[in-house]
Amino acid sequence: MSAAGPGVDVGRGGERGAPLITASVLAALALAAVFGLIAVRAVTAGVAAWPNPSIERFALDHRTEWMTAVMRSLTWAGSSTVLILLILAVGGAQLVRRRDVRPLLWLAAGLLGANLLFRIAKVLAAQPRPPAALHLVSASGYGFPSGHATSAIACWGMLAVVLCSGRSRRDALIGATFATLVVLLVAASRIYLGVHWWTDVAAGLALGGSWLCILCAAFLASRSRDARRAGLNLRRDPGRVARPRRAAGGPRERRSPPSPPGPRGPR
Repeated sequence: MSAAGPGVDVGRGGERGAPLITASVLAALALAAVFGLIAVRAVTAGVAAWPNPSIERFALDHRTEWMTAVMRSLTWAGSSTVLILLILAVGGAQLVRRRDVRPLLWLAAGLLGANLLFRIAKVLAAQPRPPAALHLVSASGYGFPSGHATSAIACWGMLAVVLCSGRSRRDALIGATFATLVVLLVAASRIYLGVHWWTDVAAGLALGGSWLCILCAAFLASRSRDARRAGLNLRRDPGRVARPRRAAGGPRERRSPPSPPGPRGPR
């Protein structure tokens, strides 16, 4: 650890962040390509695109009363209402505790960008949802891609990135696992509830995942820039961090009184 404090490695912030930024950009491009392939398949083959019929039939055959109640509750985790409340709660808490508005802005970017992308894609693809007779919840408009899946992976993924940044690998693994589980459950609920085909959900995950990777690259670049600035400030004033500060209201340092002068010798 450098003298700049925990989590700041002077002179190496950019070096360590560069490979992760490159990996995030490559992942974004790969997921965008996957979305494009699914979109072409969905538009050309329509709702009969494999494996839509098989997966929908499997979901219908395994519907139960208790599972339907669970899925109706889980699907809310991908709704705009819940995601907006989540962003305001987490971002607002970070703003109050740390006086930092950036977490709120990163989370808002995840939701707004995902909504913009899937709404444009819906209009361009113009693919219908499954028949209304299969719907267990209300849904309208075009089905491709799934807005719930797109928003869920972008928002819950960005939430894990923001909250786990700078923490231990164990905490990061727990956060990533929890976010992944929520996203997969939301995606499965949309198929089970009969409001989306498999291609809708898969495309939504690819589209939202691509946007998430773009945000991760920008987030890592921002952290690397902050680390470089901290290192530059430390080199300009090395003693600024080394000088301890007295805590507010703490006891002042006591100085020992000067010793009395010794006896004078004969003149």
